[in-house]
Amino acid sequence: MLGPLRVRGSGGWVRIAAEQPRVVLAVLLEEAGRAVSTDRLIDAVWEDRPPRTAANTVAAYVLRLRRLIGGDAFITRGRGYELSVGDDDVDALVFERALAAARRDLHAGRLECGAVRLAGALALWTRSEPALADVPSRPALEARVAHLELLRHGAAEEHTAVLLDLGRHAEVVDDLYRLAAEQPLRERRWELLMTALQRCDRRADALAAYARARKVLSAELGVEPDARLRHLHEAILAGQRAARPVAAERPLAVPAQLPADVSGFTGRARELEALDAMLAAADGPAGAAAVCAVAGAAGVGKTALAVHWSHRVAARFSDGQLYANLRGHATPTRPIEALARFLRALGVPGERVPADVDEAGALFRSVVAGRRMLILLDDARDAEQVRPLLPGSPECLTLVTSRDRLGGLIARDGARPLALAALADGEAHRLLATLLGATRVAAEPRATAEVARLCGNLPLALRLAAADLAIHPDSSIRCWRP
Repeated sequence: MLGPLRVRGSGGWVRIAAEQPRVVLAVLLEEAGRAVSTDRLIDAVWEDRPPRTAANTVAAYVLRLRRLIGGDAFITRGRGYELSVGDDDVDALVFERALAAARRDLHAGRLECGAVRLAGALALWTRSEPALADVPSRPALEARVAHLELLRHGAAEEHTAVLLDLGRHAEVVDDLYRLAAEQPLRERRWELLMTALQRCDRRADALAAYARARKVLSAELGVEPDARLRHLHEAILAGQRAARPVAAERPLAVPAQLPADVSGFTGRARELEALDAMLAAADGPAGAAAVCAVAGAAGVGKTALAVHWSHRVAARFSDGQLYANLRGHATPTRPIEALARFLRALGVPGERVPADVDEAGALFRSVVAGRRMLILLDDARDAEQVRPLLPGSPECLTLVTSRDRLGGLIARDGARPLALAALADGEAHRLLATLLGATRVAAEPRATAEVARLCGNLPLALRLAAADLAIHPDSSIRCWRP
């Protein structure tokens, strides 16, 4: 995918001769591991003017691809197809994984190792050609191509920045001239080039690079260079070394966004055991059960259970925990809003967060790839609201709460369901004892049982009742009314 679309067979790398089968394969690669309907493939190939025989033609294209790639890679799913690939079967996936590993090295201060990984990731690309270079542009592919290009540009800049940090400025000058010429509106490239030239004692060339950057930005955008570039220019004019070290891209942050643990959490032993079992399965060799959907009625304690369990296991997710209240039954949070918050929390500068939900989702999956993270999505409206927020990495675990059963998430995304009902009588009694004090509850066991019954054994209603009673500590429990 990183350049013209190629397939490796027994005879080596080969090009798919016809344009339309290339589109079919590209779409299946974009959705690897998920079923793609024949209708969607028809739309991608012919857009708004498909022939009457389109479905049969798509089937013929898939048959041709089966013969080229191997039949085991294609799975027929109803009226559609799924492409099954391993982690090392697609260069784009290898690139994203290598980039994530390099960024972890840089975050940990392992600059040499990070530089080697970045060089290896960039070597996967066909130089000067974009992703899927010979595949016609289609809406189904545009977001993926744009995202890969964004990652490529960032990785190239990170690589040269790390080499500058390592004192290897003479090595990168020619590459930086090329990078600046390829993307002259990316000011960071001019900054890196000027820094490398300055460190090579090429002051006049550094000043000339600034003049070129200023001219391009003025002509194309009508703006002056940003503050960092201007300050570097002033330092070079004054004969000073840049005061700011050249660093790699902003290091990945380690967020810890879980809400405070629930006070006086009581019961739910069976559900906690089920969540523990799910985590153990996710840690297994198959990397299964990366998503759990906790469903139940309003007030049943979904959020309390999810937050409490998340605090119990947070230490096992060393790369951080993300949390979003999706407000599914108020004014729902749009997926792009949650993605933007997650990306900023992970250290992506706000100006680099895509406005398109597909691009932002792809960037989110790339940033968390290879990281061990817990993601808590609270009060989801439906599966469509959740799906763009799911990571693609088996090292991550996502916990979703919703009044909806999220059947689509279970069927399509392999989420494990956990249905939550009201507390058992004994659990409701223990919760009231925890909140009101064991002595007060023991003195009026029948009244306590009646309060629990009136509350339907729902944790939220029980907590509200306990709050009412706590305000009047000398009153009798039997006087309480909902």
